[in-house]
Amino acid sequence: MKVLITGAKGQLGCDLIKALDFPSCTLYPFSREELDITDVHQVRALVRETKPDIIINAAAYTKVDLCEENRDLAFKVNSLGVYNLVKVCKEFHIDLVHFSTDYVFDGTKSSPYKETDTIQPLNAYGISKVAGEYIIQAHLENYFIIRTSGLFGGSPTQHSNFVTRMIGLSQKNMELRIVNDQILSPTYGPSLASSLTPLIESKKYGTYHITNQGSCTWYDFACEIFKILNNKITIIPISSTERVAPAKRPKYSVLSNEKAKKMGILPPPHWKDALKIYLNSL
Repeated sequence: MKVLITGAKGQLGCDLIKALDFPSCTLYPFSREELDITDVHQVRALVRETKPDIIINAAAYTKVDLCEENRDLAFKVNSLGVYNLVKVCKEFHIDLVHFSTDYVFDGTKSSPYKETDTIQPLNAYGISKVAGEYIIQAHLENYFIIRTSGLFGGSPTQHSNFVTRMIGLSQKNMELRIVNDQILSPTYGPSLASSLTPLIESKKYGTYHITNQGSCTWYDFACEIFKILNNKITIIPISSTERVAPAKRPKYSVLSNEKAKKMGILPPPHWKDALKIYLNSL
């Protein structure tokens, strides 16, 4: 199997390269500099050159607050870029794996979101990701859309995520004020990546939710980070209204893994166990 990976130097891309485990698999990882998915001619040229069986799209514009200020860029990458991949996949009969987000939901539920629940994003980032999903669903049959949540992983020196930001802030501040009314399931990149191989091999195309088990608020997440690190920094819980941010976030965006479990895909470990693994690797 030949696998082309976009966004290969990003946080998720790096974890995918380490975790993918197909028999006789040849990986063609391309960074943003090597493959700009917003340029359809470049996409087509590299596909012609590498002749992949599947494209895994790990390229995305994920800076949620900046998406509000740079909507054109968000839609260029998360929607137009996806359209270009879809166009080439259809032309060359290639399967597509695409990653989406819990932010496609509005957070009004109080139980984990299923793949069939109504989509209603609250911010520009979520809207741009929904547009990408719709493009795939409208034009392809052989696709996997994988929604995930609160991603952390990659290289601590190269990639920014909630964990690395908390550690960085703790080195400059005596106390941190963290939102305590937004509930999610933090997800470790290697946990997500390890679920990918059996899903792709199943050929049971469609939309799936894959996150680490358990849920928490961002405040709980921060507390667990510093508990594991044995750091006595003061963490103050605040409400979403106290945190001034350009983008509105869902209050509850926990995703249900039941569909993947029914496929026989082992559930990823609890987010606290995954966090320990990540922090031990730093």
